Amino acid sequence: MKAYFYMVKIRMQLSLTYRFEFITSIFVQIVILIANSFLWRVLYANKTTVSGVNMKQMLTYSIMSVLISCIFYYDVENGLRSRIRRGDIAIDILKPINIFAMYFFNDVGNALNAVIQRILPLLLIAALFIQLPLPASPTHLLLFMVSTAFSFLIMWLMGVLFGMINFWVINLGPLGNIKEMIIRLLSGSIIPVWFFPVWIQKVFSFLPFIYTYQQPLGIYVGKFTMGEALFGIEIQLMWVLILYGGYRIMKNRALKNVLIQGG
Repeated sequence: MKAYFYMVKIRMQLSLTYRFEFITSIFVQIVILIANSFLWRVLYANKTTVSGVNMKQMLTYSIMSVLISCIFYYDVENGLRSRIRRGDIAIDILKPINIFAMYFFNDVGNALNAVIQRILPLLLIAALFIQLPLPASPTHLLLFMVSTAFSFLIMWLMGVLFGMINFWVINLGPLGNIKEMIIRLLSGSIIPVWFFPVWIQKVFSFLPFIYTYQQPLGIYVGKFTMGEALFGIEIQLMWVLILYGGYRIMKNRALKNVLIQGG
């Protein structure tokens, strides 16, 4: 385990060296924060609540969506694609370390670094120019943190599953970008699914996407009761187990394919 925690440390140190990337990323996120705040203020004009959520809650939702998107960044998909294309994946398999665990802890390092580099500055800007995004209660904050951890695992597992497709497909083309767009649209990161018709909400409830953004954010702003929040976290755990099972099956087949092809 020491080797994996060392990877987390190295990843955080490397991230701190890319100052230009940090500045541009912060600028983009600030623009998104301000644009979202104007959008929801306009949509809530002359309205007190919409779908049981008031404007203050919705502003908090939009702010927190931008903040947690900073930690929902994973490099496993791009890393696998690059290593597979160059043929370096065969060498990685021979190393005395789990390559998928290596990618996971690298991405954990990126997430921890994002808290320091991106989330804290953005939180300060949001508090000064929009509003301080306070949770509904300390209990909601605790459940939000648990739910966000599960959200990260769901996002990462979907990323590694998509990345392993490269073991069989030479070029996925724009499918990676399409996947990201689908996740953003169906996860509630831009527009909460509770604004959609009831039948669409029911369909989405059987998919893992709303359990990445909307579940933790809904808990944070107090949209869900404690019972609903706990039930949602249980569903998140179920999706983590399902996706992990898919990851194990796909990983074994992928590595077997590499050994057959590479000898």
